[in-house]
Amino acid sequence: TEADLQRALRQQEFRLHYQPIVSLTTGRMTGCEALIRLQHPERGLLAPDAFMRIAEETGLVVPMDRWVLHAACAQMRAWRDAGLDVRWTPLVGQDGGQTKRGSRLSCCLS
Repeated sequence: TEADLQRALRQQEFRLHYQPIVSLTTGRMTGCEALIRLQHPERGLLAPDAFMRIAEETGLVVPMDRWVLHAACAQMRAWRDAGLDVRWTPLVGQDGGQTKRGSRLSCCLS
């Protein structure tokens, strides 16, 4: 529900899961995709198909997108600060369907 999403934003119940993007030519990791999930207190970990329609209909997708970008960039900085040689840019999307509809965002960390 809309109230669940508002609570999730306030209580920081969203999570990002990172999926590597690997070059078929070199076998090296060239990036990652940050995928949003909702850690619902009663229903457990929810995939975007359980909440994105409501987020889009209510306009809550805007603050969610901001949170995702901030969290993905913070994780990239943390990986770099930990000494990992991270030279790629994460791709941020809710799921495959969202990405195909053009809502994939890139977060530049130069």
